[in-house]
Amino acid sequence: MRMAAAVEEALVTGDHLLVEAGTGVGKTLAYLIPAARLGERVVISTGTLNLQDQIFFRDLPLLRQRLGLKLRAAYLKGRDNYLCLHRLRQVEHQPPLADPVEASAFQQVRAWAGRTERGDRGELASLPEGLGFWREINARADTCLGRKCPDYDDCFLVRTRQVAAEADLVVVNHHLLLADLVVKAGDFGAILPEYRHVILDEAHLLEDVATSYFGRTVSFSRCRELADDVDKLITAAGADPTTTAPAAAARLHATELFATFRERVSGRERLRAELWTAARSNSRARLLAALDELAAALGAAHDASDDLLNARRRAQETAADLRFITLADDPDHVRWVEAGARGASLHAAPIDVAAPLREHLFGKAAAVVLTSATLTVGGEFDFIRTRLGLDDARTLAVPSPFDYERQAFLYLPPDLPEPDAPDYAEKTAARVRELLAITGGRAFLLFTSYAGLRRMQEQLDAAPHDYNVLVQGQGARHALLERFRSERRSVLLATASFWQGVDVPGEALSLVVIDRLPFEVPSDPVVEARIDRMRRNGENPFRDYQLPAAVIGLKQGVGRLIRTGRDRGVLAVLDARLRTRAYGKVFLDSLPPFARGSDLEEVRRFWAGA
Repeated sequence: MRMAAAVEEALVTGDHLLVEAGTGVGKTLAYLIPAARLGERVVISTGTLNLQDQIFFRDLPLLRQRLGLKLRAAYLKGRDNYLCLHRLRQVEHQPPLADPVEASAFQQVRAWAGRTERGDRGELASLPEGLGFWREINARADTCLGRKCPDYDDCFLVRTRQVAAEADLVVVNHHLLLADLVVKAGDFGAILPEYRHVILDEAHLLEDVATSYFGRTVSFSRCRELADDVDKLITAAGADPTTTAPAAAARLHATELFATFRERVSGRERLRAELWTAARSNSRARLLAALDELAAALGAAHDASDDLLNARRRAQETAADLRFITLADDPDHVRWVEAGARGASLHAAPIDVAAPLREHLFGKAAAVVLTSATLTVGGEFDFIRTRLGLDDARTLAVPSPFDYERQAFLYLPPDLPEPDAPDYAEKTAARVRELLAITGGRAFLLFTSYAGLRRMQEQLDAAPHDYNVLVQGQGARHALLERFRSERRSVLLATASFWQGVDVPGEALSLVVIDRLPFEVPSDPVVEARIDRMRRNGENPFRDYQLPAAVIGLKQGVGRLIRTGRDRGVLAVLDARLRTRAYGKVFLDSLPPFARGSDLEEVRRFWAGA
């Protein structure tokens, strides 16, 4: 009720509001009810599709039923989730797909296209993940013709936007919200209708999403797809075949440039001057020249179709982005290259997203409400205020109603080495086996890296055990969670994506083990650039950025354990720095008031009383 009253006041007065609402508060109802009562359109944005589904398919029907609210709501996903009829017709006239799995799936999509009303790929639950042809036929922004499209009147995105334009509440996710903010000036970039009020749930994710969407990326796949699309369009239109020559050159020089990065780089590395060898600089120059020539050739045709003119725009934008990433001198952006098994890509992103968020979101919306279970550090909102540029926002912290001291036990081992010790993996695995013997499995083992996960998996597999070991990556996330819930003696080993947005109430999850404090890797290009800037400004990056970010990350992982008032469980944080470093107190002061101890016998007694 306190949260609902604060949200309603913010919406009515046009203020920005930060609300930390502990697990079990019922924060979705606390903001949905005042939003429904407002009488103006409100955009509800979530950090995950799971919460988006919960709001639209569970919480809003509950409000309609219990309160008799006759509110109109719309549910929107990102453009890539929707089928593009125009692109589908183009692919239908191309040679059949060689892969039998892809060919079968494509026929399934064709049949579905004739009966679907929303064109949302999510309707096809049996459609396999990772289908190559889906990107050829989805409604992504770079291939959209807008009002010039011959299928505009039947477009699923147009219909979806029309539904949203009549809605009181529009339920989206942060990725779609930020993408919409970035492209609103385009011909058909915007999906969301006009709005004055925004509520962001899981707001602790906003900075990372904004960093991605306010940045630029050029990848080998982007260049190749452009060249391939031009080839197909030229062939289908019977246009001047010489236009395909610059497309072939763009493909060739993109292959040269990005192949050299794949040979030299593994993971993410900042784009420093020494990376630009003579050969690599020459490849970049040739690629830029080919993209410019391609744009000129596509624009010179007197009878160029709208698709070819759109391809010209894509060539111009790709060249502009490549110049900005590799040639521009902008101290407000960090630039890096990323390389892996799927290819290489070049990136630029703002070091600080506070300014673009103020410009595109906080400065334009009348009221923005940001909420999450993890917004404070040591009870203060200073960190999130600074990171998002919300110095003038009002704040409210609403604690969880759970009896944490009775429901949960925090185990802090007194004798384990720090994470950089050579025997850390072996000793922590031995302690994990002791904890699993107490609870009989039923555990999440959360890691800050895949390397740590793999080491623990090897240690657990090396000794006899009577629980099922499930590992992130062995299957789809939802399938792993279903196995974990149904197989009561399971242990799930996972990294970042399972630290948040995972809800396993009841006895199925009774133990959460966290191997290390989740400090971001200081050599990551974005993190490194932020640290460098803070040092130049005379700030303390560890105290003001790295430490509070890690505290919020730890709070997210801890939040997996107690999900209802009936849950009981054990949390074990194995990182000795909680007791050996002065900053350990900052972490401990930010956690819920669990019962706490450092003796395994105390864990056994707590468990025996469950």
